[in-house]
Amino acid sequence: MFKASRFLQKARGMTKDAQEAAKRHPVAVASLVVASIATAMGLVNPAEVMAWSTPAQNSFAYDVYDIAVNKLLNGPIGFVVGMSCMGAGGYFVANSRAGGMGAGIPMILLGGALIKLDSITNSLGYSF
Repeated sequence: MFKASRFLQKARGMTKDAQEAAKRHPVAVASLVVASIATAMGLVNPAEVMAWSTPAQNSFAYDVYDIAVNKLLNGPIGFVVGMSCMGAGGYFVANSRAGGMGAGIPMILLGGALIKLDSITNSLGYSF
């Protein structure tokens, strides 16, 4: 990880602030590199992605799916957890000492995604 931050320090066009950030946070630099590589790999070979479908009715897997997805995630428990995430995210955005935008915005987005999980998964072509 030290080599990645040293490489970024020598890159052209980096400001002093960016060089200092690379020195202080080599893990963040490495995480960004790994995320970029994973995204590129997903764009290069999208044919390897497979959809997951709902299990057949009258099977044990469908009973587990029905309880986990239909009754918990799409039910009142999923709604309360999603609204709680959105509320906590709003608190974090409003109170910069509690975490600020870096913690608040992902919580708001994930809370909204949890509430609309069934429509998101159906639009992606698989059921979860």
